[in-house]
Amino acid sequence: MTVFQHPENLELVVHFNIPKVQTWGDGKKDIPYKELVRQSSNLPLNARNDFAWFVFSIRCVVSENRRRKKGPDVENIPKLIVDAFTGILFLDDNLDYVRGIQVEALFGPDEQENAEVWIYGHR
Repeated sequence: MTVFQHPENLELVVHFNIPKVQTWGDGKKDIPYKELVRQSSNLPLNARNDFAWFVFSIRCVVSENRRRKKGPDVENIPKLIVDAFTGILFLDDNLDYVRGIQVEALFGPDEQENAEVWIYGHR
């Protein structure tokens, strides 16, 4: 069953794919993933916008090889993706600038692991 929905009455800022899913971050080790996220978006580092706030929609395929006794926590997936745009699209990833995050994930073939991301803005 698909639970993913595209937000209404918001403008699409960017839609992109990240070729891997990372479900954790611990300071220095998450820097390369955040850079991969930014590069995958093709947004310039000095992106200017007129948006007051943003909504993230994220759909992931997580590699079967990453299945453990208990699978990765879905709520950990968006943290690094949203953090990657702090200072680029918004000053901070708090409620003033990020009003919604929707994540859907499932296990799939290793070669299909990816995170598809839509960022919407509200003027």
